[in-house]
Amino acid sequence: MSSALPFRVGVSGSREGMTPAQRDDMHQFLSDIVSENKGRELFFHHGDCIGVDADSAAMARELGFIIVAHPPIKDIYRAFHDSDIIIPVKDYFDRNRDIVDLSDEMFGVPKSITDTRSGTWYTIKYAQKNNKLITIIEP
Repeated sequence: MSSALPFRVGVSGSREGMTPAQRDDMHQFLSDIVSENKGRELFFHHGDCIGVDADSAAMARELGFIIVAHPPIKDIYRAFHDSDIIIPVKDYFDRNRDIVDLSDEMFGVPKSITDTRSGTWYTIKYAQKNNKLITIIEP
């Protein structure tokens, strides 16, 4: 095992999933992180919801990330992704803040850039407010 510190990535996105362009961009960003962090453990934090969370976690797993699920307290949109680590359930806002706080780099994958009242946009704004490196992958 390497003595290098792990690199932690987080995601917040729409439960409606990614557009094909967002999917391509996410894959490229994650591939770049793998290339740029040889010898480091890579962790991928997601909110364990259907859509972007589950889809990007599957993508990250294929690229060799250790997958960390932060499930919501309600199961209605939960993906029950087969993650390596499952954090105890929390309400949506608490778990979203945890994902940001535990990540070195965040990805926001909203369904819209005009309607900024969603949980995804709340998380993006929280990351920005806390000076986290965040990439918004627009639809």
